[in-house]
Amino acid sequence: VNWRITINSCFSGANNFEIKDFEVLPGRGNVAAMGMNGEIAFFSSGELTWKKSIQDRFTGDLQLIDLHGNGEKYILVSTEDTIYVWDKSGNSPTGFPITLENPATSEVKFYRWRGKSYFLVANNGEITQFNAKGGELRIFKTQVNPKSQISVWASQNRLFAGFHDGAQFEMYDMDRQRKHRVFDLPDGLMPAKVPNQIYHYGLLDGTLCRFDQKGGKMTFEKYPKSSLLTIDQSGAAPVVLIQSVNEVHLINQEGIPFGEIRLPFNEIGAISCNQLPSGKTLVGIVDGLENNVYLYQVDGTSLIPNALEGQKKVRITSEGVQLRITTIVGQFITEYFEQ
Repeated sequence: VNWRITINSCFSGANNFEIKDFEVLPGRGNVAAMGMNGEIAFFSSGELTWKKSIQDRFTGDLQLIDLHGNGEKYILVSTEDTIYVWDKSGNSPTGFPITLENPATSEVKFYRWRGKSYFLVANNGEITQFNAKGGELRIFKTQVNPKSQISVWASQNRLFAGFHDGAQFEMYDMDRQRKHRVFDLPDGLMPAKVPNQIYHYGLLDGTLCRFDQKGGKMTFEKYPKSSLLTIDQSGAAPVVLIQSVNEVHLINQEGIPFGEIRLPFNEIGAISCNQLPSGKTLVGIVDGLENNVYLYQVDGTSLIPNALEGQKKVRITSEGVQLRITTIVGQFITEYFEQ
């Protein structure tokens, strides 16, 4: 496989900001970027389309959302006091930005339910719900004040929200507007949605554990010197990725390993797993010391003869029959394409 670099794609150096996060959209050079000091920028075909500066600290990462359910992507970011939404032209839709009455304690959650769009934001035991035009719908109290992003999922045709404070998890019935159940849930877990269920995965003393939405716990294999890297939900079923020394293990929702990648390094700076439309699952990994990007299949086969330069983050997508790897190189967002 040969690769070529598009160095001039999405150059941010001339615009004077260090890149913190980015998300890719279909089409070469179409990227939304977040800066370390409150910058938000959008690049179309590698050219800067617009840039904005937010004075407050972001409460989470940059998100791409389908605001109207028609496939058109909007950019969503939040601070303690404001929820911002922009289209690809840099325009805010009706009702945005939303100014919050009280500081948010977690990043905003966007979701769609029965053909409509909603936003949820937490503040010290209260959750505020907004509609797609920024209108406040209701405020309700919760027993658990979430410290991480709110989870939203459907179970048996009912909508639930989940709030986790690092010690307890509250499952809230959004349709009936009441608490459904509360149970103990350790810190350091990651959620994964499956049909009619939400799971939380984590490593407890090196053993992979899974908690269901009733608090039931299952234990799986033990992984020495391990850390939970991420959970990929780009395909039909979640993939759990664990690092154990210099190996990355890919594990299905039932705790069964189905892939293993042996790395020539130990320090992972970033990882991305993507289940492509072709059915192939690929894993991109950044060497945190050397700032190089490696691309693997689930059986550990390397797809790149020589590492690609990159740091902080990597995304794998497909452009037609070509693979597209997007990463950060200094003050550039750089794209590599299969050739």
